[in-house]
Amino acid sequence: GDGEVENPAIRDLTLDELKQLSRAAIATAEAAKIGDTRAVKATRSRPTSELEYSGSEESEDEDTKSSSSHTAMTTEGYVSDAVSSGYLSEEECGERARISKSVAPMSPTEEPVVLYRKFAGTEAPAPWIMDVEDEIPTLHELMAKAPSSLGFSLELKFGTPEDFPGGKKVDPARMVMELRATLAVCKSHPKRRVAFSTFDPDAATHMRTLQGLYPVMFITNCQPGQEDARRCSVEAAIKTALDADLVGLVIRADVLRNDPLVPQRVRASGLMLGSYGVPNSDLDLVERQVDLGVGYLCTDDVPAVARLMSARSTTRNAVLIGAR
Repeated sequence: GDGEVENPAIRDLTLDELKQLSRAAIATAEAAKIGDTRAVKATRSRPTSELEYSGSEESEDEDTKSSSSHTAMTTEGYVSDAVSSGYLSEEECGERARISKSVAPMSPTEEPVVLYRKFAGTEAPAPWIMDVEDEIPTLHELMAKAPSSLGFSLELKFGTPEDFPGGKKVDPARMVMELRATLAVCKSHPKRRVAFSTFDPDAATHMRTLQGLYPVMFITNCQPGQEDARRCSVEAAIKTALDADLVGLVIRADVLRNDPLVPQRVRASGLMLGSYGVPNSDLDLVERQVDLGVGYLCTDDVPAVARLMSARSTTRNAVLIGAR
C-alpha cells in the first residue's frame, strides 16, 4: 500500500473514530472495485476481477510509500477466510457478501484508508481489504441483531507482557472499568447466552469477581519461560483457575496432543477443559480430544468440526465449537 502504517492501540481510539476508519476502509475497497487508481494502488486489488479480495501476506514495499493513510489494528481473530493468494470467489464469500453497500466509494477529495490486521497464517499485520465486511460493530449491535439462538463466546483481550515489548500492560483500574462496561452490555441482553475467556489471568479473576452469572475460562499455552508464572504450565493454570473460582481452562491443542494425560488432570480438578490452536483443524485430533473429555473446541474450521460432531454415533460430551 501507500504511506506509513499508523499503529494506534484500539484503546486509544474512540468508538466514533473506529467506526469512521472502518467506513473509510470500506469506501476505499468500493472505489478500488470501480477502478479508482489511488484506491487500487492502496489496496493492491484487481478492480476488474470477479474475485473478492480479503487480505494479502505481502509486506509493504519501501519504494511505494507516499501519503495515503494506513492503520494497523492488531486485533487477532478470525473474521474472513484469508487464503495465500488473498482472493475469495463470490461463492466462497457466501452469506458474508453484502448485497447492497451502505458505504459509497470514496470521493476524489478523500484519502484511501486500508486497515491492517493479523490473519491466520500471517506473522505480521497484513492489508484487510473490507470489500465483504460491514463497518466494525459494537458488542451491543451484535447482540441486538444476532439470532436469539446464537450464544456468544467472548474473549477478553488485554494482551500479555509477551505481546508488548517493555512489559506494557493495561492499567488494572482501566481493565476493571472495561470489564464492567462489557458486563453491562451482556446484562442488557438477559436472554443471550454468554461465556467469557481470556489469556490474561488478572482479567479472568476480575471478571469472575464482578459476577457469577456467566462462566469464565482462562486460556493458556502452558509454555515455560513466560514472565507470568501462571501461564507457564498446566499445574499453574489449574491452580489459577481454582483460586479464582473459574469454570475451566482453554489449553493450546498441541499441549493436549503431546500429553494425553492433561485432560484427565484438568477434569479431575473439577474444571471444564477446552482447546484452541491450528491443530484443531485436524479432525482426528479433534475426535481424540472429545473422547478425552474436551468440551470446548476453538477452531478455524467450524463447519467441518460441527459436521464431525453431528456424525458421531455416540456422543458422551456436549461440545461447544467456536472460531479462533
